[in-house]
Amino acid sequence: MKTIFAVFREYEGASEAVDALSQARQPDYRLNLIVEESVAKDWIADLDFNRAKVEKSAEAGEGKIRGLDAMLAGRQPVRVPDVGAVYSAGELASMIAQTAAAPGATDSGLSSSLQGFGVPEETAKTYVDEINGGSALFILRTEDERAPEAVRMLTDGGALRVDSFPR
Repeated sequence: MKTIFAVFREYEGASEAVDALSQARQPDYRLNLIVEESVAKDWIADLDFNRAKVEKSAEAGEGKIRGLDAMLAGRQPVRVPDVGAVYSAGELASMIAQTAAAPGATDSGLSSSLQGFGVPEETAKTYVDEINGGSALFILRTEDERAPEAVRMLTDGGALRVDSFPR
């Protein structure tokens, strides 16, 4: 398995990439996102949360929320030392954020947590800088043979940076 990290500055590109990965049958449980709270709120400003709650629990017909909107709907921010409040969506992203927010986490909480998941120190610091600068960090776990296709979809969606580990 490879873990692919991609940095997105724009909602549209991130949303397009999530949609492309879903259409390529990447399971939703493998799609992850970490984004600073104010950026997430800007991205989902037009989302109807009442509709999102219904759709999280049952089918709501044609207006079903999918993709990036579904990932962010109903999330609560977690405060991490080196970023502040972040939204995390997906199992892996939630584990990374929760580890960074744990009592006793160092000032480099998110950076240290990313390193614990195999991201080199300098790359982890770069990701934290990107999140602090208004970008989102997308994370995907996928089979080795599917990694090149996933990297292409993320790049086509406008990712500023794409890395995969192990290399």
